[in-house]
Amino acid sequence: MTTAEIILLTCLIAICGLVLFLIIKWIFTIKENQNLKQENKQKDERIDTLDSLWKITDKASKEHYDKAVQLSLEKMELQSQIDKLNISQEWKEQHQKEMAVIDKAIQDKMLELQTLASACDTTKKEVEELKLNKEQLQHQRLQFESDIHNLEVLLQQKQAAWSAVDSFEKCGFGDELPYIDYEEYFSKNNFEIVLKLLDDCIEVAPQFKSELRKIEWNLCYLPYKKTFIKDFSRSGIYMLEVKSKYENEVLRELGLKRINDNGSIVYIGQAINIYDRWTTHIKKMLGIEASGGEKLYKFKPLMFKWKVIEWCDSSELNEREKFWIDSFKSDEFGLNSKGGNK
Repeated sequence: MTTAEIILLTCLIAICGLVLFLIIKWIFTIKENQNLKQENKQKDERIDTLDSLWKITDKASKEHYDKAVQLSLEKMELQSQIDKLNISQEWKEQHQKEMAVIDKAIQDKMLELQTLASACDTTKKEVEELKLNKEQLQHQRLQFESDIHNLEVLLQQKQAAWSAVDSFEKCGFGDELPYIDYEEYFSKNNFEIVLKLLDDCIEVAPQFKSELRKIEWNLCYLPYKKTFIKDFSRSGIYMLEVKSKYENEVLRELGLKRINDNGSIVYIGQAINIYDRWTTHIKKMLGIEASGGEKLYKFKPLMFKWKVIEWCDSSELNEREKFWIDSFKSDEFGLNSKGGNK
């Protein structure tokens, strides 16, 4: 073997070693990037082919030299590609970092939008509730205005009714008509002591209540009737007005309310003979006769003062009674039943 051949073989071995080094580096590089796997595989096959070719044609030094030069050029090209790959990998890593930052920003924005959407839903519900409350308040305001108007009308009617009562335009006795108030009569005759004694007896012996009330009628009320109200034997409309000192008791007992602070609690009635009707009312209040559960008979006779507010013919009684009940609103704010007396 000549010196030139030895030198050539040495170069060839050096070149093969270098190629082997490049192949190993290429293998590690392809693991880092799967996109160049196929290309590196082709390069590897090409280098194996060249290696086999060099072994077969090891006597053709010029051919081996040309191949070595070509391989060197390919090696330089491969190195250049590897360098580009490294740059591309760095760019890819940087790009991935930037994309990660962008993804995080998008997630944060989505979370912010979800929070905003939730806040919008809550605000929408609050707005709907406010609209509903507004409608309710408007309805209440309209109802309140209607109630005020109704009360104003009732007040006007009440004042007109009291004005009519005070003037007694149709009353035969005019302003001098006395009302029935037996309390003073009872006081002068010391009947209050008798009434208290009878009440105490009823409390102790309730089984004798009916008999004791009959004694009260015969002893106290019957003489007054014969003496003072005999002139009431006429048809007309009468009123029983609760005395002021008993008003709270009546309101509490029946759960009534006033039409206004100045209004009285009254009962409006009609009678063909007011004299006889007075007897009926007193006996029912005392429990001597059955009352039928009417509101008026929950209370004692002394709690009321009587007044005839209109003398009229018996044929006019129903119409005039309705007029006075409507005027005083005594079926709503007083002791009359709804629709008046039957």
